[in-house]
Amino acid sequence: MADTVIATSTRPDGTVISPMRLAEAQLTKAVLAARDGSPMLALDLAEAALNHERRSQPSLLLVASEVAHELEYRSPADGAEFRNHLRTLSAPVA
Repeated sequence: MADTVIATSTRPDGTVISPMRLAEAQLTKAVLAARDGSPMLALDLAEAALNHERRSQPSLLLVASEVAHELEYRSPADGAEFRNHLRTLSAPVA
């Protein structure tokens, strides 16, 4: 399902037409990659999801926290590093 959402959220030329749907699908795939024992793939997918220009940060951070949880369970060091990254993203800008 996530692959279908990714395919329909991007034009053939690579232009993103549905950034939130794309980001959520990438985070879903990141959770699955973490569960499958592929922390680097999970981190790459999660970072790609969090780097889109248009996004609803609270919604994405909620799903990204699930990625962090799965990483912490299977790869504690990667999980802790990703969780710290999420904290910096959610910190208020002064």
